[in-house]
Amino acid sequence: MRQAIQTEADFETGLERVTEEYVVEMCGERVVVPVGFEFNGSSIPRAFWWLAGSPFTPRYRQASGVHDRLYETHDVDRKIADRIYAAILIRDGVSPNMAALHYNAIRLFGWIAWRRVDVQS
Repeated sequence: MRQAIQTEADFETGLERVTEEYVVEMCGERVVVPVGFEFNGSSIPRAFWWLAGSPFTPRYRQASGVHDRLYETHDVDRKIADRIYAAILIRDGVSPNMAALHYNAIRLFGWIAWRRVDVQS
């Protein structure tokens, strides 16, 4: 049975905090999400929830945590991070069409978050 990411919600910040180390191997990469890492779920604007689902959709949690970690660390290039996100979505039961929608949106707009991390470092 596949390990699930374990988190607790921080209702003051709106973030999820990882409570057990989460390790995934996907697209030839091994990603470790450490205890204490905080992430905000899928960054889906509210106006698009009707189409892409809400950021709190359970099937998006693993992919969101891993993707946010990769965007923070830059352990892989952005395109690989985005591919890993889509692959985890499909693994976790999201339809290939919905995963493609998420992937294309991240490819179009993810550079904003990717560069934000660069600026903060």
